[in-house]
Amino acid sequence: MKSNTAENKKAIIMTALRLFLKKGIRAVRMDDIANEMGISKRTLYELFENKEELLLCCIMEQRNYDEEQTGEIINTSCNTMELILRIYRLFMKTHRNTNPKFFTEINNYPQIQKRLQKSNEQRSNDIIRFFKRGVEEGVFRPDVKYEILNILLQKQMEYTFSSDLCERFNIRDIYSSILITMLRGICTDRGKDILEKFNAADEDMQ
Repeated sequence: MKSNTAENKKAIIMTALRLFLKKGIRAVRMDDIANEMGISKRTLYELFENKEELLLCCIMEQRNYDEEQTGEIINTSCNTMELILRIYRLFMKTHRNTNPKFFTEINNYPQIQKRLQKSNEQRSNDIIRFFKRGVEEGVFRPDVKYEILNILLQKQMEYTFSSDLCERFNIRDIYSSILITMLRGICTDRGKDILEKFNAADEDMQ
């Protein structure tokens, strides 16, 4: 490994993130990460106090990547419907091979959930803003209470990740059932046209 501490930490985080996503959180031990990196467990603990600290760093690394990609999508989307659908496609691409246990086991770390709360609140505000912008663009219906809809979506996702749904069903099918069905309900005729074209293109990509 290189001597630079920041580079070492980055390499460990990326390796640990890959293992967590592939195997789930519980199945990955600090020993496994050290062995994968070819370093001693002592060296690993010099950089990360425990597994939970390393897991938090992994999640923040993933979030930073997601936010960077989302920013690019926001800057290059023609309308809000396209923006939401491209973000959905990004999530599917990122997590298509993620072990379902990762999503359920993350709930076993309340301190991490607490640390992520501010970020989650910002995401929630962004979603409401996107919905309202979609109304102005004529792709979403103006008679929907989007603050209420956003809360309902959050509760649906909380249930999904706290239950065994991710282990029983494909993550793509779960997200499609929630998001695409919801979008159909709030779309104007113009929005429905954009949605159906996206679905047709998405099916061609599978």
